[in-house]
Parts: sequence; structure tokens; C-alpha cells
Amino acid sequence: MKRRTFWSVILGMLSVLILAVNVSAAQPKRGGTLVWRVGAETATLDPHLANTLGSTELLRNIYSTLLRFDENAAIVPHIAKSWKVSADGLTYTFILRDDVYFHNGRKLTSKDIQYNIERMKDPATGSPRAASFSLVDKIETPDDTTVVIRLKETFAPFLGSFADENALLVPKEIVEDNSITKKAVGTGPFTIEKMVAGDYVLLKRNPRYFIQGKPYLDEIKLKLISENSAIAASMRSKTIDGTNVWGAMYRFFEKMRDIRMQDVPVYSWAMMEINTSKPPFDNQKLRLALAYAIDRQEIIDSVMLGNAKITAPLPEGMVGYAADWKSLAGYEVDLEKARALLKEAGYEKGLKFQLKTSTAYAPYVPTAQVIQSNLKKIGVEVEIVPMEWGAYIKDITSLDTWTVCFHSFPSYGADPDNYLYRFFHTQGPWNIGFSDPVTDELLDLGRQVTDVPSRQLVYRRVQKRLAEMAPVVYTWRTRLSYALQPYVKGVMLGPVSTNFDSAWLDK
Repeated sequence: MKRRTFWSVILGMLSVLILAVNVSAAQPKRGGTLVWRVGAETATLDPHLANTLGSTELLRNIYSTLLRFDENAAIVPHIAKSWKVSADGLTYTFILRDDVYFHNGRKLTSKDIQYNIERMKDPATGSPRAASFSLVDKIETPDDTTVVIRLKETFAPFLGSFADENALLVPKEIVEDNSITKKAVGTGPFTIEKMVAGDYVLLKRNPRYFIQGKPYLDEIKLKLISENSAIAASMRSKTIDGTNVWGAMYRFFEKMRDIRMQDVPVYSWAMMEINTSKPPFDNQKLRLALAYAIDRQEIIDSVMLGNAKITAPLPEGMVGYAADWKSLAGYEVDLEKARALLKEAGYEKGLKFQLKTSTAYAPYVPTAQVIQSNLKKIGVEVEIVPMEWGAYIKDITSLDTWTVCFHSFPSYGADPDNYLYRFFHTQGPWNIGFSDPVTDELLDLGRQVTDVPSRQLVYRRVQKRLAEMAPVVYTWRTRLSYALQPYVKGVMLGPVSTNFDSAWLDK
């Protein structure tokens, strides 16, 4: 054998061997328990009532949605394997998989889709998702795997409503016997094995999950840890396998070379909400004065350690829809204008109010403290009221118990309607006491227009109006990343949701 031929054969064999090793290494391994850090406990086991991140982190593993957002926030099939929309935008036809079973063993059919939409839509349910389905006129189920939904009028964000993490599908029977308050019966990749209040929730693999061969994990342990240094210590000791990382948390991970960091596009935001239904905050000039006095960049630098950006009402990830915050009223710090507006509002000598926030997430109280310091410069005294998460959520759900509060929100999908209608339309399910005919008209128009450039223009106008009316003061959009142990593979980390049905442990 010639020398060149000999080495060609050897190199070829090595290439095949290396390729085989790489392919083998890429194959998911079955079994094991993934320990994932969560920052708050679930407030409810009923997904149609859930409105907090703590609830979503648990329930998305148990229940499923008709459609799903992928890692790029694109809508993809899930329980519905295909769909079509009529030319006039009024009729949606979904074709379902025929191999989906609830955890109690009952097969899911088109009647379940109809029931869930009607339940979320029903005012008696009190679902935050009601507005997403308010334009549904009629639902038809010609067979077990076909759902035909007819709308009263065009609703541009409608398809995304079915991928909303909280538009999860429940079986009718657990609602009728009221067991939904005590147990979760979904069609998702995991079931609840054990819940320990204040500590963790243990999830067990669903062997009848409709995506063949998944999930790979035997268990997921959702471990409650809220303090930054404790999160970092747990990652360092490998007692947890993964966590989201935001704001000041980055400093704990900068020097941990054995931790894999992965950034994701962010649609989330943080804001100081103002209850405009209660004096003195029914005064628009007073609200705008506060907006001009708050130094967002100071918050980002001192609290978030630079790992955030100033955000308009719509996050910058919504290209074409998000306004340039520098063009909006109340964003640039202007203490003279703030004092002048206070005088016009009748508060030249200042005022005092309570700012409620939660201790559950590390940036909240420090952000409130910067706001407190900023507003003191214009003669406004702020009393910070820090609260435990459950008490805080309960408190701010009633317009009678708060005037000003601060918190952040997770992603709500890739449609601007999800971020604005629910808070600022007079009929919005999470309305904060704000009612403005101009805003209502623009938000209604945004739901009807399907031409993208025209719709983008509508939402930029909405943001300009909201900045002028100042029912909230948007502060920062955090940089969001995930810290993962090097052996954690396959977790779907997206801007809207995190999915674990493809996760596996390479150890």
C-alpha cells in the first residue's frame, strides 16, 4: 500500500470514528432529576386564573396549549397539528392530534377545546385570558379532532392567544367537582408528585405524553430560592441545575467559568403602576411630574448593575411596534419640568404616598429606594412598603388597597396587544384604574387592523398617548440569561416560555 493511500485510509477511519462519537454524544439520555430554581410559589393550580410567574413556572409543565411559541417566539403546532384562517380573518379551523390524553386517562377531543375557550371567556370564571377570547362568536366541533371558531370581528392577535402559557387546557371534570383547586390534571409532560410549601414542587414524568419518546427526564424539582447569593451558592455547589439570571444576579456568575450562560431575547419589563382611579393620582399632571423625576438610568446602573435597558411601553424586541423611548414624554429626567407640573397639579408643596412592592425578587426593593430618592428631589415623600409575594399579589388585585406599586412582568407573547390592552383598556382584565377614550379607541383599532405597517403605526401612537397620560412609569427591560450546569441539555429557552419536555442530563 502506498504511503499516501495508507494515511488516507487511517484518516478516513478516524473521521468516521470521531463522527460516530459526536453523534453518540448528541443523543439525549433518559432519566434523572433536573433541579430548577424558581423565584416564587404558585398562587393557584387553576391555569385559567394564573397571573404570576410563580404559577406559570409550575403549570406549564403539567398542562399543554393548543399551539406553542418556539425559541424565536414563532407560533408552532402543539396539540393542534395544523390550522387555517379564512380570507376574511373571521374563521379559524384547527386539526387536533388524536393521541392526546389527560393525566386521568381520558382522551382529549375537540369538545375540550370548546369547553376551555368558553370557560376562559365566561365572566364568571374571572380569567385574565377572557379578553383574548371575547370576540369568539361560535365554536363548532364537527368531529373529535376538528375545531372551527368563528369570530364576531377580525382580531389580529387571536392565533397567539392559543400559545399563551396560561391558555392551558383543563379537563371539564376537575372544574365541575372543584378538585382543580387541589390538583392539576393536564396533558403535559409531567404530573405533580409532591408539593412542599416554601421549599419545592416535585414533578414526575408523564409516560403517556403525546410527543413520542418525551420527556427524557424522570423528574423535575422546582426549588424555591429567592435570594441572589443563595442562588449563586446553589449553582456553585451543583445543588440546582439551572436558573434564570437577571439584573444584579450577573455579578454572581461572571467568574463561575464552569457554568454555561445563555442569553435570550427579552420581552419582559418593569414598571411603577399608578392607581389612577384614586386621588391624588387621578391627576394626569401629577403622574407625569413623577415620570420626569425618576432617573431610569440610575436604577439600571445602581440596581441592575448595567444589565438592563430603558424600555418604552412595548419592549424593543417588537421591532416596528416599539416606540423610541427618547421620543416619549416623561422619559428624560427633567426636575424643573417635574416641579412645574407639580405646581400646575396643585402640589407645589409636595405630597406623600406609599409605594408597595414585594421582597420576592431582588431588584424590587432597591428600585423602590432609588425612586424614593429621586422623588425626594421634587418634594415628594415616598414610604416603601415591602411585602411577601402572596400578600402583595392579593393586595394589588383590588383597586381599593393600593395607590402605587412596583413590579416586573414576564413575556406575554409576541403580540403588542398582550402588553397593553389588559392594563390600559377600560375593559382590560388587569386594568389599573385607568380609563381614557383615546387609548381605548387606539387599542380597539390595534385588534382589528391586520396590515402590519398600519398596525405598527397604531401601536406607536398608543405608546405616545400612554407616555403623556402616565398611568405607569416604565423603568427597565432587563437582560435575561439562563445559568446552566454544563450537563444540562435540550431546555427550550425562548423569549416567551421555557419548556422542559426535551431537556436531558448528560451525566
